[in-house]
Parts: sequence; structure tokens; C-alpha cells
Amino acid sequence: MKTIMKGLVGLVLVLVLLLGALAWRGQSILARQWEITVAPRTAALPPPDLAEGKRLATIRGCLECHGADLGGQVLAQAPIGDLVPPNLTRGKGSVVAAYTADDWERAIRHGVGPGGRPLILMPSDDNTTMSEADYAALLAYVQSVPPVDREHPPTRLTLLGQILLGAGQLPLLTAERIDHALRPAQPLAAATVAYGEYVANMCAGCHGSNFAGGPIPGQPPQFPPA
Repeated sequence: MKTIMKGLVGLVLVLVLLLGALAWRGQSILARQWEITVAPRTAALPPPDLAEGKRLATIRGCLECHGADLGGQVLAQAPIGDLVPPNLTRGKGSVVAAYTADDWERAIRHGVGPGGRPLILMPSDDNTTMSEADYAALLAYVQSVPPVDREHPPTRLTLLGQILLGAGQLPLLTAERIDHALRPAQPLAAATVAYGEYVANMCAGCHGSNFAGGPIPGQPPQFPPA
């Protein structure tokens, strides 16, 4: 009996050490500082189309996550943590009030916030190669939305969330899987496979690169698969 008890204690100790190491790794991933250099514009652009910007914000999920007024909302309170897309307007509780043009681009295209911190649940891998015209229209619309006074606690991961992140089982940080060297696409809008591929790139975030569907990265296990 003593031998069995010693074995159980040893097993529990090993498990605790393993979980502690995974939690530490998860915290290290969240604390990583990303150095992203924003590339200069390649060409002058016409004035952005706000109506097109709103359409892009709708189909790319900005309004679904941050709310119809972009004032932020509690998206989920799950065992892995509280997922709270923040207030993107200029009202009280805004997280973008001091954003520079480069800050906006790092956040939207690279999933990286001010100071180089990785953003949680920001689908920037859908936006990395967004054309400069589409990006300009989207940003202009977001910046044109009236101020909303709404304060939220920041997104946070629980110990379980940190452990799963450290174990590579919680793909919430798109900054880790983006090719940050990719440049914006220059699509010619036409009924072609090439333009269709450009438009459908954002569909791959949920449906997968081969559109075969399956569990959606970053969503709770009970969330319906794509």
C-alpha cells in the first residue's frame, strides 16, 4: 500500500509539474513581443468608399465580433477565459484612441497590438493580403463610426486556457501563423478564378484552406463546425 501511495504521489507531482510548465509556456506566448515593420504604400489610392468599407467590415466579421456599433462586447465566457472584442470607436473605453496608422495596420493585418503584444482571437490571417484599396476602405469605415461609450474588461485566459495555449491546443493567436512578410494583393476585380481566390481567402479562416470544413480555430469545442 505504501508503494502504491508513493507511486500515486509521484504521478500527481509529475502531472502538476507538467501542467505548470504548459501554463508557463502559455504565459510566455502571450507575453512575446512581435517586431512588425509596416511596409510603405506602393501607390496613391483614390478616396476610400465608406459604403464598401462597411460591406467589408460586415463580411469579414468585424461587426459580428466587435458589435454592430463596434463598441465591443462579451463574445464568450468559457472555461478557457473571457473573450471580449474591445471598443473600436472613439468613445469612453476605446482601445484605439491613441492608435497610429501603423498600429491599425499591425492589428488588422498582423494580429499584433501596440507594444508588439499578440492579439487574442483577431482573425488577421484573413486580412494579411487584403488589397490596399480594400484595407483603406475598411479602416476608413471603422474610423468613421460614431463614438460609443462602453467599457469592458480585457480578454483574459484562465489557467486552463494558458495550459491549452502552451500545449498548442488553443489556436487563438493569428500572429503565430501569419507569414508577416506577405505583401498586399493587387487583384483585378473580374469574374476570374484569381479574383475569386482573393475574395474567398477570408472564407478559409473558418472553412479551412481546402474548404473541407471542420472545427473552427479558436472556437469552443461546442461551437458548430464549419
